[in-house]
Amino acid sequence: MTKRAFLVEYKQYYMRGTSWISYIFQLGIISANAKLFEDFFKIWLGLSVTQVIIIGTVGYVTFGVVIGYLDFKYGVWKMENDFGWEATPKAERMLESIRKIEEKVCGEAQP
Repeated sequence: MTKRAFLVEYKQYYMRGTSWISYIFQLGIISANAKLFEDFFKIWLGLSVTQVIIIGTVGYVTFGVVIGYLDFKYGVWKMENDFGWEATPKAERMLESIRKIEEKVCGEAQP
């Protein structure tokens, strides 16, 4: 394995790992804020710290999924993924090969 390939693989592992770790950290932040503002939640909303943590966690995950869906449906998610095909030489060569196959089978390449 070359140094460059090692760095790329290491970076991918790091990005995936930190993505998963961020969920744990977010739960900690939600818990810390629930405890910090315990009096407010208890007096004004009548909620215990446990209830606030549960509501906060469910709300955080739900809000994240909704934002992800909106990005997928109306945002730049698809454009970002398409850019990977344009920026990667192997993918570009593979796409060109597919277009040649389509030309032979269908008579013309699809856009």
